[in-house]
Amino acid sequence: MQGEIRRRTREAPKGSCGGEGRQGPTAIETRRGNLETKRYRTRRVRRCYIPKEDGGERPLGIPAVEDRLLQAACARILTAIYEADFLDGSYGYRPGKSAKDAVADLGSTSALCAGPLVRAGGEATLSRTGAAGSVCR
Repeated sequence: MQGEIRRRTREAPKGSCGGEGRQGPTAIETRRGNLETKRYRTRRVRRCYIPKEDGGERPLGIPAVEDRLLQAACARILTAIYEADFLDGSYGYRPGKSAKDAVADLGSTSALCAGPLVRAGGEATLSRTGAAGSVCR
């Protein structure tokens, strides 16, 4: 977590908020102790509303800086562990992979597949099935 704090501090714009009033090595040691003893508790997410063009408002949840740092540190650790196990055709929530990459891959894969178009999972999730009913990859 210390590495994540240093990295985020270097990348933070000048004058940006540094946290919720706790700083320095003592705060880091306190956080580490709370994590190790499983006493760490997340703070409430701050709720803001962003105006929409139609006059409505879109809710936005802003987590505490401490919670974002912990989430980022955990994500880096889990990415390092599991990235080697992911398939090349897996695009969800992966660094260096985007929705545009997935669409480009789908375009090249769909030319190879024959069969009816099948809706799978949600409105925007589509895949083609082959003659045997298996999903083309």
